[in-house]
Amino acid sequence: MTKRHLPKGTIRAAVQLLGFGIGVALLIWCVRIVMSDDNRAALEKLREATAGQVLSLLSIAAASIILNGYIFWATIRPLKKIRLSDTIAVNALATFLSYLPFKISVITRWIIHNRRDRIHTLTIGTWFLVVAVLTVVTVAPMYLAFARPDAAGWWWWLVVAGAIALAHLIAWQAARFFRGERGMARMRKVGLPESIARREWFQRLHAGASMGGDLHAVLGTTIARVLDIASFGLRFWIAARILDVPLSPEEALLIGLAYFVIGVISPFGTVGTREGAAIGMAVAAGVVTADTEQDALLTGILLVSVSEAATGLIGAGFALAWLRADKLLMGRLGRGDPDEPKPTIAREDRPGADQPDRR
Repeated sequence: MTKRHLPKGTIRAAVQLLGFGIGVALLIWCVRIVMSDDNRAALEKLREATAGQVLSLLSIAAASIILNGYIFWATIRPLKKIRLSDTIAVNALATFLSYLPFKISVITRWIIHNRRDRIHTLTIGTWFLVVAVLTVVTVAPMYLAFARPDAAGWWWWLVVAGAIALAHLIAWQAARFFRGERGMARMRKVGLPESIARREWFQRLHAGASMGGDLHAVLGTTIARVLDIASFGLRFWIAARILDVPLSPEEALLIGLAYFVIGVISPFGTVGTREGAAIGMAVAAGVVTADTEQDALLTGILLVSVSEAATGLIGAGFALAWLRADKLLMGRLGRGDPDEPKPTIAREDRPGADQPDRR
Protein backbone atom coordinates (compact mmCIF):
# COMPACT_ATOMS: atom_id res chain seq x y z
CA MET A 1 0.00 0.00 0.00
CA THR A 2 1.55 3.26 -1.12
CA LYS A 3 1.32 6.49 0.80
CA ARG A 4 -0.32 9.43 -0.88
CA HIS A 5 1.43 12.71 -0.47
CA LEU A 6 -0.31 16.04 -0.71
CA PRO A 7 0.74 18.18 -3.68
CA LYS A 8 3.24 20.90 -2.82
CA GLY A 9 0.83 23.55 -4.04
CA THR A 10 -1.79 22.34 -1.57
CA ILE A 11 0.70 22.42 1.30
CA ARG A 12 1.82 25.96 0.41
CA ALA A 13 -1.78 27.12 0.22
CA ALA A 14 -2.54 25.55 3.59
CA VAL A 15 0.49 27.26 5.16
CA GLN A 16 -0.55 30.59 3.67
CA LEU A 17 -4.10 30.25 5.00
CA LEU A 18 -2.80 29.15 8.41
CA GLY A 19 -0.50 32.17 8.59
CA PHE A 20 -3.30 34.48 7.50
CA GLY A 21 -5.57 32.94 10.14
CA ILE A 22 -2.94 33.55 12.84
CA GLY A 23 -2.70 37.17 11.68
CA VAL A 24 -6.47 37.58 11.92
CA ALA A 25 -6.39 36.02 15.39
CA LEU A 26 -3.66 38.49 16.43
CA LEU A 27 -5.75 41.38 15.14
CA ILE A 28 -8.82 40.17 17.04
CA TRP A 29 -6.70 39.86 20.20
CA CYS A 30 -5.47 43.43 19.73
CA VAL A 31 -8.99 44.73 19.21
CA ARG A 32 -10.29 42.94 22.30
CA ILE A 33 -7.56 44.46 24.45
CA VAL A 34 -8.19 47.92 23.05
CA MET A 35 -11.95 47.65 23.59
CA SER A 36 -11.65 46.29 27.14
CA ASP A 37 -12.76 48.25 30.20
CA ASP A 38 -9.17 48.51 31.38
CA ASN A 39 -8.40 50.64 28.32
CA ARG A 40 -11.38 52.97 28.68
CA ALA A 41 -9.17 55.99 29.46
CA ALA A 42 -7.26 55.62 26.19
CA LEU A 43 -10.51 55.27 24.24
CA GLU A 44 -11.83 58.47 25.79
CA LYS A 45 -8.69 60.29 24.71
CA LEU A 46 -9.06 58.78 21.24
CA ARG A 47 -12.53 60.32 20.96
CA GLU A 48 -11.00 63.70 21.77
CA ALA A 49 -8.58 63.55 18.83
CA THR A 50 -8.75 66.70 16.73
CA ALA A 51 -9.54 66.76 13.03
CA GLY A 52 -6.03 68.02 12.40
CA GLN A 53 -4.46 65.01 14.12
CA VAL A 54 -6.62 62.54 12.19
CA LEU A 55 -5.95 64.37 8.93
CA SER A 56 -2.22 64.23 9.67
CA LEU A 57 -2.33 60.44 10.01
CA LEU A 58 -4.27 60.09 6.76
CA SER A 59 -2.00 62.50 4.90
CA ILE A 60 1.19 60.77 6.03
CA ALA A 61 -0.24 57.40 4.99
CA ALA A 62 -1.02 58.86 1.56
CA ALA A 63 2.51 60.26 1.35
CA SER A 64 3.87 56.77 2.03
CA ILE A 65 1.93 55.40 -0.93
CA ILE A 66 3.35 58.14 -3.16
CA LEU A 67 6.90 57.57 -1.91
CA ASN A 68 6.75 53.84 -2.63
CA GLY A 69 5.31 54.51 -6.07
CA TYR A 70 8.22 56.86 -6.71
CA ILE A 71 10.69 54.16 -5.57
CA PHE A 72 9.41 51.72 -8.20
CA TRP A 73 9.39 54.46 -10.87
CA ALA A 74 12.93 55.66 -10.12
CA THR A 75 14.31 52.12 -10.09
CA ILE A 76 12.98 51.09 -13.51
CA ARG A 77 13.68 54.46 -15.15
CA PRO A 78 17.24 53.60 -16.33
CA LEU A 79 15.70 50.76 -18.37
CA LYS A 80 12.25 51.97 -19.31
CA LYS A 81 10.40 55.25 -18.92
CA ILE A 82 6.87 54.89 -17.61
CA ARG A 83 4.64 57.50 -16.04
CA LEU A 84 5.18 58.26 -12.37
CA SER A 85 1.42 58.55 -11.90
CA ASP A 86 1.04 54.97 -13.14
CA THR A 87 3.52 53.49 -10.65
CA ILE A 88 1.88 55.45 -7.83
CA ALA A 89 -1.54 54.12 -8.86
CA VAL A 90 -0.24 50.54 -9.06
CA ASN A 91 1.39 50.94 -5.66
CA ALA A 92 -1.86 52.26 -4.16
CA LEU A 93 -3.71 49.18 -5.38
CA ALA A 94 -0.94 46.83 -4.27
CA THR A 95 -0.81 48.48 -0.84
CA PHE A 96 -4.48 47.74 -0.30
CA LEU A 97 -4.10 44.15 -1.55
CA SER A 98 -1.13 43.57 0.77
CA TYR A 99 -3.58 42.75 3.56
CA LEU A 100 -4.31 39.46 1.79
CA PRO A 101 -2.13 36.32 1.77
CA PHE A 102 -0.48 34.58 -1.22
CA LYS A 103 1.41 37.82 -2.07
CA ILE A 104 -1.53 38.89 -4.22
CA SER A 105 -0.18 42.42 -4.19
CA VAL A 106 3.06 41.31 -5.89
CA ILE A 107 1.14 39.26 -8.47
CA THR A 108 -1.08 42.26 -9.20
CA ARG A 109 1.93 44.53 -9.75
CA TRP A 110 3.41 41.93 -12.07
CA ILE A 111 0.26 41.56 -14.19
CA ILE A 112 -0.41 45.30 -14.51
CA HIS A 113 3.13 46.24 -15.49
CA ASN A 114 3.28 43.36 -17.96
CA ARG A 115 -0.08 43.98 -19.64
CA ARG A 116 -0.40 47.73 -19.29
CA ASP A 117 3.19 48.95 -19.48
CA ARG A 118 4.36 46.17 -21.82
CA ILE A 119 7.33 45.21 -19.65
CA HIS A 120 8.71 41.71 -20.08
CA THR A 121 8.09 39.32 -17.19
CA LEU A 122 11.80 38.68 -16.71
CA THR A 123 12.47 42.42 -16.63
CA ILE A 124 9.76 42.83 -14.00
CA GLY A 125 11.37 40.12 -11.89
CA THR A 126 14.74 41.87 -12.11
CA TRP A 127 13.08 45.20 -11.31
CA PHE A 128 11.40 43.86 -8.18
CA LEU A 129 14.64 42.18 -7.11
CA VAL A 130 16.57 45.46 -7.33
CA VAL A 131 13.85 47.25 -5.32
CA ALA A 132 14.10 44.53 -2.66
CA VAL A 133 17.90 44.70 -2.52
CA LEU A 134 17.90 48.49 -2.17
CA THR A 135 15.28 48.19 0.58
CA VAL A 136 17.47 45.74 2.50
CA VAL A 137 20.50 47.98 2.02
CA THR A 138 18.49 50.82 3.57
CA VAL A 139 16.77 48.94 6.39
CA ALA A 140 19.63 46.72 7.60
CA PRO A 141 21.90 49.59 8.79
CA MET A 142 18.95 51.08 10.67
CA TYR A 143 19.14 48.23 13.15
CA LEU A 144 22.29 49.86 14.49
CA ALA A 145 19.78 51.89 16.47
CA PHE A 146 19.33 48.83 18.71
CA ALA A 147 23.09 48.74 19.37
CA ARG A 148 23.20 52.32 20.61
CA PRO A 149 25.40 52.63 23.71
CA ASP A 150 23.70 53.90 26.84
CA ALA A 151 25.89 56.99 26.86
CA ALA A 152 25.13 57.84 23.22
CA GLY A 153 22.88 60.78 22.45
CA TRP A 154 21.25 62.07 19.30
CA TRP A 155 24.56 61.85 17.46
CA TRP A 156 24.16 58.07 17.25
CA TRP A 157 21.60 58.67 14.52
CA LEU A 158 24.43 60.22 12.49
CA VAL A 159 26.22 56.89 12.83
CA VAL A 160 23.12 55.14 11.51
CA ALA A 161 22.87 57.62 8.62
CA GLY A 162 26.55 57.09 7.82
CA ALA A 163 26.05 53.32 7.78
CA ILE A 164 23.13 53.70 5.36
CA ALA A 165 25.24 55.90 3.08
CA LEU A 166 28.17 53.46 3.19
CA ALA A 167 25.95 50.45 2.43
CA HIS A 168 24.47 52.20 -0.60
CA LEU A 169 27.88 53.30 -1.81
CA ILE A 170 29.09 49.70 -1.75
CA ALA A 171 25.94 48.43 -3.49
CA TRP A 172 26.12 51.17 -6.13
CA GLN A 173 29.78 50.53 -6.90
CA ALA A 174 29.18 46.78 -7.08
CA ALA A 175 26.38 47.30 -9.60
CA ARG A 176 28.55 49.68 -11.64
CA PHE A 177 31.32 47.05 -11.64
CA PHE A 178 29.05 44.47 -13.29
CA ARG A 179 26.92 46.63 -15.60
CA GLY A 180 27.30 47.09 -19.34
CA GLU A 181 29.82 45.55 -21.70
CA ARG A 182 32.68 46.03 -19.26
CA GLY A 183 30.80 44.25 -16.52
CA MET A 184 29.96 41.38 -18.84
CA ALA A 185 33.63 41.15 -19.84
CA ARG A 186 34.65 41.02 -16.18
CA MET A 187 32.22 38.16 -15.55
CA ARG A 188 33.57 36.27 -18.56
CA LYS A 189 37.10 36.64 -17.18
CA VAL A 190 36.09 34.92 -13.94
CA GLY A 191 34.54 32.01 -15.80
CA LEU A 192 31.04 32.98 -16.97
CA PRO A 193 30.22 30.53 -19.79
CA GLU A 194 29.34 32.14 -23.10
CA SER A 195 26.31 29.86 -23.40
CA ILE A 196 24.84 31.51 -20.29
CA ALA A 197 25.92 35.04 -21.15
CA ARG A 198 23.98 34.90 -24.42
CA ARG A 199 20.74 33.67 -22.86
CA GLU A 200 17.89 36.14 -22.71
CA TRP A 201 17.08 35.45 -19.06
CA PHE A 202 20.67 36.22 -18.06
CA GLN A 203 20.80 39.41 -20.11
CA ARG A 204 17.62 40.63 -18.46
CA LEU A 205 18.98 39.72 -15.04
CA HIS A 206 22.23 41.48 -15.91
CA ALA A 207 20.21 44.56 -16.86
CA GLY A 208 19.45 44.91 -13.15
CA ALA A 209 23.00 46.18 -12.72
CA SER A 210 22.01 49.18 -14.84
CA MET A 211 19.27 49.99 -12.32
CA GLY A 212 21.44 49.47 -9.26
CA GLY A 213 24.37 51.26 -10.90
CA ASP A 214 22.41 54.39 -11.77
CA LEU A 215 23.37 57.13 -9.32
CA HIS A 216 20.12 59.08 -9.68
CA ALA A 217 18.04 55.94 -9.10
CA VAL A 218 20.02 54.93 -6.01
CA LEU A 219 19.97 58.40 -4.48
CA GLY A 220 16.28 58.93 -5.20
CA THR A 221 15.16 55.58 -3.86
CA THR A 222 17.36 55.86 -0.77
CA ILE A 223 15.96 59.24 0.23
CA ALA A 224 12.41 58.09 -0.49
CA ARG A 225 12.83 54.90 1.55
CA VAL A 226 14.30 56.72 4.54
CA LEU A 227 11.43 59.22 4.41
CA ASP A 228 8.94 56.34 4.11
CA ILE A 229 10.26 54.58 7.21
CA ALA A 230 10.44 57.88 9.06
CA SER A 231 6.78 58.43 8.17
CA PHE A 232 5.84 55.30 10.10
CA GLY A 233 7.68 56.58 13.15
CA LEU A 234 5.98 59.97 12.78
CA ARG A 235 2.57 58.32 12.66
CA PHE A 236 3.22 56.36 15.84
CA TRP A 237 4.48 59.50 17.54
CA ILE A 238 1.31 61.40 16.58
CA ALA A 239 -0.86 58.51 17.77
CA ALA A 240 1.02 58.46 21.06
CA ARG A 241 0.46 62.19 21.47
CA ILE A 242 -3.27 61.70 20.93
CA LEU A 243 -3.39 59.04 23.66
CA ASP A 244 -0.91 60.73 26.02
CA VAL A 245 1.48 57.78 25.82
CA PRO A 246 5.05 58.78 26.74
CA LEU A 247 6.84 57.93 23.50
CA SER A 248 9.97 59.67 22.27
CA PRO A 249 10.62 60.19 18.53
CA GLU A 250 13.44 57.61 18.69
CA GLU A 251 11.15 55.00 20.28
CA ALA A 252 8.43 55.76 17.74
CA LEU A 253 10.94 55.24 14.93
CA LEU A 254 11.96 51.83 16.32
CA ILE A 255 8.33 50.72 16.50
CA GLY A 256 7.73 52.09 13.00
CA LEU A 257 10.74 50.18 11.69
CA ALA A 258 9.39 46.89 13.06
CA TYR A 259 5.94 47.69 11.65
CA PHE A 260 7.41 48.41 8.23
CA VAL A 261 9.74 45.39 8.05
CA ILE A 262 7.05 42.86 9.01
CA GLY A 263 4.71 44.42 6.48
CA VAL A 264 7.29 43.86 3.74
CA ILE A 265 8.46 40.33 4.58
CA SER A 266 5.27 38.73 5.87
CA PRO A 267 4.16 36.07 3.34
CA PHE A 268 0.75 35.82 5.00
CA GLY A 269 -0.47 39.37 4.45
CA THR A 270 -0.22 42.30 6.83
CA VAL A 271 -3.42 41.69 8.79
CA GLY A 272 -2.47 41.37 12.45
CA THR A 273 1.21 40.62 11.81
CA ARG A 274 2.36 44.25 11.84
CA GLU A 275 0.40 45.08 14.97
CA GLY A 276 1.83 42.08 16.81
CA ALA A 277 5.36 42.92 15.67
CA ALA A 278 5.02 46.57 16.67
CA ILE A 279 3.84 45.88 20.22
CA GLY A 280 6.43 43.10 20.52
CA MET A 281 9.16 45.52 19.51
CA ALA A 282 7.91 48.07 22.02
CA VAL A 283 8.09 45.56 24.85
CA ALA A 284 11.43 44.08 23.76
CA ALA A 285 13.03 47.51 23.46
CA GLY A 286 11.75 48.54 26.89
CA VAL A 287 9.55 51.26 25.43
CA VAL A 288 6.61 50.26 27.60
CA THR A 289 6.57 48.30 30.83
CA ALA A 290 3.29 48.81 32.62
CA ASP A 291 0.18 46.99 31.39
CA THR A 292 -1.73 50.22 31.07
CA GLU A 293 0.95 51.67 28.82
CA GLN A 294 0.93 48.58 26.64
CA ASP A 295 -2.82 48.75 26.17
CA ALA A 296 -2.71 52.45 25.36
CA LEU A 297 0.19 51.98 22.95
CA LEU A 298 -1.65 49.11 21.28
CA THR A 299 -4.56 51.50 20.81
CA GLY A 300 -2.20 53.89 19.04
CA ILE A 301 -0.87 51.09 16.83
CA LEU A 302 -4.39 50.16 15.79
CA LEU A 303 -5.13 53.82 15.15
CA VAL A 304 -2.22 53.92 12.71
CA SER A 305 -3.42 50.71 11.06
CA VAL A 306 -6.98 51.97 10.69
CA SER A 307 -5.84 55.27 9.19
CA GLU A 308 -3.61 53.41 6.76
CA ALA A 309 -6.40 51.02 5.78
CA ALA A 310 -8.78 53.92 5.15
CA THR A 311 -6.19 55.69 3.02
CA GLY A 312 -5.41 52.47 1.16
CA LEU A 313 -9.08 51.87 0.38
CA ILE A 314 -9.49 55.38 -1.04
CA GLY A 315 -6.21 55.08 -2.95
CA ALA A 316 -7.21 51.71 -4.41
CA GLY A 317 -10.47 53.19 -5.66
CA PHE A 318 -8.65 55.99 -7.46
CA ALA A 319 -6.09 53.50 -8.78
CA LEU A 320 -8.73 51.26 -10.34
CA ALA A 321 -10.22 54.24 -12.15
CA TRP A 322 -6.82 55.59 -13.26
CA LEU A 323 -5.53 52.24 -14.51
CA ARG A 324 -8.79 51.41 -16.30
CA ALA A 325 -9.20 48.11 -14.52
CA ASP A 326 -12.14 47.18 -16.76
CA LYS A 327 -9.91 47.11 -19.85
CA LEU A 328 -7.09 45.43 -17.95
CA LEU A 329 -9.30 42.57 -16.74
CA MET A 330 -10.83 42.06 -20.20
CA GLY A 331 -7.37 41.94 -21.74
CA ARG A 332 -7.76 44.95 -24.01
CA LEU A 333 -4.40 46.29 -22.91
CA GLY A 334 -2.56 43.28 -24.29
CA ARG A 335 -1.90 39.77 -23.10
CA GLY A 336 1.25 37.92 -22.17
CA ASP A 337 4.74 39.20 -22.69
CA PRO A 338 5.05 42.24 -24.93
CA ASP A 339 6.61 41.93 -28.34
CA GLU A 340 9.77 43.82 -27.51
CA PRO A 341 13.34 43.32 -28.68
CA LYS A 342 15.73 41.17 -26.77
CA PRO A 343 17.93 43.30 -24.49
CA THR A 344 21.38 44.19 -25.68
CA ILE A 345 24.45 45.10 -23.71
CA ALA A 346 25.01 48.80 -24.24
CA ARG A 347 28.21 50.73 -23.65
CA GLU A 348 28.72 51.40 -19.95
CA ASP A 349 29.36 55.13 -20.18
CA ARG A 350 26.70 56.01 -22.73
CA PRO A 351 23.71 57.92 -21.31
CA GLY A 352 20.66 55.69 -21.08
CA ALA A 353 22.72 52.52 -21.38
CA ASP A 354 21.29 49.03 -20.90
CA GLN A 355 17.71 49.66 -22.03
CA PRO A 356 16.20 46.30 -22.95
CA ASP A 357 12.71 47.76 -23.10
CA ARG A 358 13.50 50.47 -25.68
CA ARG A 359 11.21 50.33 -28.65
